[in-house]
Amino acid sequence: MSEPAVRYDAEYYAEIADTSRPSANVIAPILMERFSPSSVLDVGCGSAAFLDAFHEQGVRDTVGVDGPFAPAETVREHGHEFVPVDLEGSRLSLGRTFDLVLCLEVVEHLAAEHGPVVVEDLVRHGRAVAFSAAIPQQSGRGHVNERPQSYWASEFARHGYHPHDIVRLEIWNDTRVDWWYAQNLLVYTPEPNPDPVALDWVHFKMNPHVMPTRAWEPTAREAAGALLRIAVRQLGADFDGLVLRVRDLLGKPVQRRSQKH
Repeated sequence: MSEPAVRYDAEYYAEIADTSRPSANVIAPILMERFSPSSVLDVGCGSAAFLDAFHEQGVRDTVGVDGPFAPAETVREHGHEFVPVDLEGSRLSLGRTFDLVLCLEVVEHLAAEHGPVVVEDLVRHGRAVAFSAAIPQQSGRGHVNERPQSYWASEFARHGYHPHDIVRLEIWNDTRVDWWYAQNLLVYTPEPNPDPVALDWVHFKMNPHVMPTRAWEPTAREAAGALLRIAVRQLGADFDGLVLRVRDLLGKPVQRRSQKH
């Protein structure tokens, strides 16, 4: 099997774990309270940060799926089953269903034609699907298919699944949670939702012109970084590269901030 153009190596998965686990510690209890799952499937599990969080909530039937370059041994060492599946070359077919299926910040890494197939496979494996995917201009390592949430909602609707805003309202301003989860994470189930869901949210940490649900009081560093990020995206430049050049000129130590989103 050929290696992907973007290398998902041990360093990449370690960086994801550093930010994903604090987010998972907040998100898992919210989903536990609503669904009380006894089995959880994580499609695109990485190094199992979210599965670990569900383990701590008492779930013992936990299965992780990821590509051939994922840290399979780490997932297994943490007490989870691991199933290698290349979502760009194979269908997800585990022969069973789960109480809760996760697919968080994954499908933007897959070519566009695979997105609807992944959605179909997700709903075949569970009646509750927690789904998060990068929106246009979110940017990130290996992103090739950024779509608005309304696009994914229409794909789930083809299978009779409806969006529920169970998580975002709880974590929107929670600094322990990565902002891309707060922006993107919806739960889809076959049960109709009597409450209308505003799908295409943009988090104020991605775009400083968007107001948070409650008062956001950024530090000068946060505000400057947000404004610079917007300016760079508008110019089509590379944000990390520009930051590195500016810090070099200032003689500051350079530290990249990696994101899974």
